[in-house]
Amino acid sequence: MRRRAVRLLLILGMLAAALAAIHHQRREIAGHAARQVLEARGFRVEALRVAELGDTAALIEDIRLAAPAVSAKRVRILYDPSALARGRFREVRIEGLRLDASAGLKEIAGPLGAAAGGADVPVAVERIIVADARVALGAPLAGTVALDGSLRPGAGGIAADLDIALDLGPLTGRARVASAAPGGGGPLAISGNAALDLARAHEIAGMRPLSLRRGSGSLDVAGSLRLPARPDALAVLAGLELRGRLRLDGLADATGRELSGDLGWSLAGRADGLDLALAPISRLEMRGVAPDLLQPFAPPGWTPSSPIVAETRGAEARLAWRRTAEGGTIEASADLRLTAADAAVALRLETEAALGGDLRLAEPAPLGLALAAHNVPLSQGGWSGHLGSLDWQAEGRVTPDGKIGLTGPFMAETADLNGPLARAAATSAEGVLDLAATASGWSLGAAPGLRLAADTIEAPGIGATAGPIVLTAGNARLEQDAAGTRIALAARVDPFEAMIETRGGPTALRSVEARLTVDADAEMTGRLALADVAATVPDHELSITGGSLALERPTGAEAADIALGAGLRDTAAPRRFTPAELTLAGRLDGTGLRASGAVAGAGLALPVEVTADLAAPAVEARLGPTRIAFRRKGLQPAALSPLLAGLRDVEGPVTLDGTIAAGAGGATTRLRLRFDDISASTAEADVEGLSGTVDLTGLAPPATAGTQRLRARRLIAGVPVTDADLRFSIQPGRRGAGVRIARASAALAGGTVAFEDAVWNTGVATNALTLDLRGLSLGTLLADWRIEGVSGTGTLSGTLPLGIGRAGIGIAGGRLAAEGPGIVRVDWGGARETLIAAGQQVELAVRALEDFHYQALAIGVEQAPGGEMTLAIRLEGANPAVLDGHPFDFNINLSGQLDRILAAVREGRRIGAGLLQGGLGGAR
Repeated sequence: MRRRAVRLLLILGMLAAALAAIHHQRREIAGHAARQVLEARGFRVEALRVAELGDTAALIEDIRLAAPAVSAKRVRILYDPSALARGRFREVRIEGLRLDASAGLKEIAGPLGAAAGGADVPVAVERIIVADARVALGAPLAGTVALDGSLRPGAGGIAADLDIALDLGPLTGRARVASAAPGGGGPLAISGNAALDLARAHEIAGMRPLSLRRGSGSLDVAGSLRLPARPDALAVLAGLELRGRLRLDGLADATGRELSGDLGWSLAGRADGLDLALAPISRLEMRGVAPDLLQPFAPPGWTPSSPIVAETRGAEARLAWRRTAEGGTIEASADLRLTAADAAVALRLETEAALGGDLRLAEPAPLGLALAAHNVPLSQGGWSGHLGSLDWQAEGRVTPDGKIGLTGPFMAETADLNGPLARAAATSAEGVLDLAATASGWSLGAAPGLRLAADTIEAPGIGATAGPIVLTAGNARLEQDAAGTRIALAARVDPFEAMIETRGGPTALRSVEARLTVDADAEMTGRLALADVAATVPDHELSITGGSLALERPTGAEAADIALGAGLRDTAAPRRFTPAELTLAGRLDGTGLRASGAVAGAGLALPVEVTADLAAPAVEARLGPTRIAFRRKGLQPAALSPLLAGLRDVEGPVTLDGTIAAGAGGATTRLRLRFDDISASTAEADVEGLSGTVDLTGLAPPATAGTQRLRARRLIAGVPVTDADLRFSIQPGRRGAGVRIARASAALAGGTVAFEDAVWNTGVATNALTLDLRGLSLGTLLADWRIEGVSGTGTLSGTLPLGIGRAGIGIAGGRLAAEGPGIVRVDWGGARETLIAAGQQVELAVRALEDFHYQALAIGVEQAPGGEMTLAIRLEGANPAVLDGHPFDFNINLSGQLDRILAAVREGRRIGAGLLQGGLGGAR
């Protein structure tokens, strides 16, 4: 452009020469001649007036040319008459020059080239002065260039001393151009500065708007320009060597992003292109850069105004453009370092692209990236931590429509991740990442096999993993566009172990595994799910199978829907309960949870309501109330627990309700069992009319809330009793649960049988109880027990010290005694005659016992556990019909198997010689 402007000045000089050649003619003739000269050179003259014409000077005014449009207010030519013949002029002064190049340089290149005549122009001007010259530029650099100064053509070129003012709208500036050598022939020295309104920068070259609210830049330039022989824009650029600094201040877009900085740069023209480089000391400071993206990785308290500094590092950032027949090529590389507080990110980019004639990508261009980060604070909601290191080596391409694709291996490590509910000491990730980006958004994904690992995850008050936990992802993707950020993850949680805090101490979870899926945004609007959850609880011999957890938060909602399910299996031998299924559904609002559902199994469904504060943490489950109706021909306890298989023919309802709560202080249980007129049988006992309530405060081991009370209308536990009344409590101990019996009593044979202040411990081999018997009717006992051939009267009392263990029931030192006189009658039946024939002494004993009025009756009871029971009976008294009531003392010893005797009593069979053997130990 500058070369063409010089040629234009020479044309005007030619015009002056034409005028000088006929300076002796009239001005009208001179004007006509000037028109012919210009039109012969391809210009169309619209106006031209010769105002003065003298021996040493001429003045031409109001010059207007078309195709291209050129005008000048006046042109004054100074000359010596003697030099005109040689075509020499002392000075040409041009004022108010206007050149319209808005249609492009090609539109004026022809006329100006033809008019200049190349090297054959027969004109020599010692000095050309330009004042108030304006060149109008068109797209892509629409605006004006103002020129003031002088040109001195010489044999070696043109010596220039010009002041140039540029006004492209958003870009304004001033420059000075001066010859390196006073005589010309060398490059032009260029210096200047410019100011840029960056919010309107796109207007300069017709680019897409940058969506900037505000921002300005300033440019300092120094360098040189070697003008080519021909007016070619690329040839002009080939002789250009510039350097300077670009300062950016307060760039801001509608999202609040701000950018400022100081960039050292250099621009070097080449025969076939340009090289642009940023010096290693270049620096940019960014505030609020993509806050929706950077917020998850920012330190606690970070705000969008906190600065991020970017610097070129090591080698220069370089952009090289080379012209080709098709358009051009670009090679770019940058080695950058970004810092924010103590965080640092090193970034290296490389690309090489082919451009079309419109300077746009003609085909996909390769792209290389190396990213390394250290000590980057992380923060998202209530989470915080540090990215210790990140390394990503990626390769890909950028397409003509602006799409970027990168893929490559990466490794990352984090430390001290802390959240509102859990914390992790260290985590790591390893896999292959792929990045896809467009002008409207980006997507960051991982190839199948991404490995995420955490050394330890701890939830205070709940528990912690007992070793590393590893996730292997089949799909992992993070996306962002105008709609926001989306997270998608599908991973398998490899088996791991954990310790759960309980009131009784840590409880181990073994072989915990699950499948995790996430489809949500940055605010966790969307869905998170765990499926195929499995675990074992060896301490309690439990297993969890088919577990699931789903959290779904609708767009715009504060709370999330939650659904939970799990199968509960007993791994103990023998099993304590039948398989059950837990299902819950509810709402999670912040850290507050409310859900309801049921525990179902064996055709029953126990209602469950759960409330929890996950931040505390604390959880409470309300069970029931539910009524379990047992029927002899229907549901039996064995369907609920194999341990209850000994209970049969159960009839009646049992109602269950209560709460189970857990928190930082441990777990609490409040369960109530209400029995309403229950009948049942076992191998050892039958019960009828069992009623009462049991309040439990623990299940494993069991415990009760104070003293409980149960009653039974009838109980046959070897001995049939009625109106049984049991007051007891259960307390956990080091060796199992302890059942403390405050009092147990029942009606038996007109009296009572009871024991008080006794303890039954499930963890010991043998439990000792002392049974107290009072006021038992001998006649009723003999009748109920159906002792064959024996009847009597009187009242018995005493104690039976019992030892009950795995070997059976033992009795040591048991004693019963009559409270007063009574009668014992023995019916010998068919054996009487045989016994009498045995001798006089036997005859007297047989006859005496047929109606024996005793004054004292004592029974000693002994039994070894699992052995025979022996009864040592002592009778003192007389038979009024024998020897006139002569007194007798009898010692009778009997023995038999207690369990067989009690079974006969319960079944109503007679007890005869087959169950009790023995005889008179002595009589006197």
